[in-house]
Amino acid sequence: MIRTAELPDLEQIEALYANARLFMHVSGNPHQWVNGYPQREMLVEDIHRHELYVMVDGTHIYGVFMLHYGEDPTYQVIENGGWHSQGDYATIHRIAGEIGHKGILHEAVQFASSRYSYLRIDTHTNNLKMQGAVRREGFDYCGVIHLENGDPRLAYDRIPSSSSSADSTSKSRKIAVSACLAGIKCRMDGKAKPIPRICQWVESGIAVPICPEVLGGLPTPRVPSERKGNRVITREGKDVTEQFEQGADAALSICLRHGCKAAVLKAKSPSCGYALVYDGSFSRTLVIGNGVFAEKAAKAGLAMYNENNFELLGNQIERDSDA
Repeated sequence: MIRTAELPDLEQIEALYANARLFMHVSGNPHQWVNGYPQREMLVEDIHRHELYVMVDGTHIYGVFMLHYGEDPTYQVIENGGWHSQGDYATIHRIAGEIGHKGILHEAVQFASSRYSYLRIDTHTNNLKMQGAVRREGFDYCGVIHLENGDPRLAYDRIPSSSSSADSTSKSRKIAVSACLAGIKCRMDGKAKPIPRICQWVESGIAVPICPEVLGGLPTPRVPSERKGNRVITREGKDVTEQFEQGADAALSICLRHGCKAAVLKAKSPSCGYALVYDGSFSRTLVIGNGVFAEKAAKAGLAMYNENNFELLGNQIERDSDA
């Protein structure tokens, strides 16, 4: 099973990375991960962005990787070649597994490709084992990119092998769902509001989880916010409209990329609420209106649902998926 990493996982995650650094060193690749890379601060940031994933067997974590959707600054310039596509992509970084546990990269690639059709990855010139594994997973060599510190890395990408593959990915992603309803702890209080049926949709590929507030750069947990007119204000009086707008745009881009025709969103949320939202007084007073993302999604033509009325949509989606 693969799930998003949580802060209590850090001890096991750091042990995996420590073993990976040791393995690299004894395998003739001592310069790829140095100075304790990836540092705890980096891992905590990955967790807060919901971009760090762990492979688990019960409570035991045997693999870890970072999956980032969107532009990677170090990929903007590539030498001695070029990317095979200029489309939107996701990047696999910082992958590590238990020594002797086979198939870690394969599991990560299968997970990532079920969500994003175009993938990129890079590795050190001395990491011959990783270079071979990457090619076996269908990645093609593209050229050389440079990290922020100037170090070179061999870059690869993986595009769908045919239009039918892309069609299959599109068909498997029909619903956008608020990530908190899918069990991802991204609410303002740092918790989730999981609905088993929606969690199952995400696991099976029927739905794609999104959290506009996290995509807009807001932390988890965070100060509660409410929509007040066209602005979004925190309980402390800070204007966070820009973050909500940016996150809504990013979430809508993901929805359109996956061909989502409907959305099941968290009711009353300043991002995801549809038809009713809190009025900005922080008195739990509801008014007619939409959250920032819900408003954009509805204008884009997505059919709108929340956790209280999604069952009929679910029955239809699951029938189509089984057909």
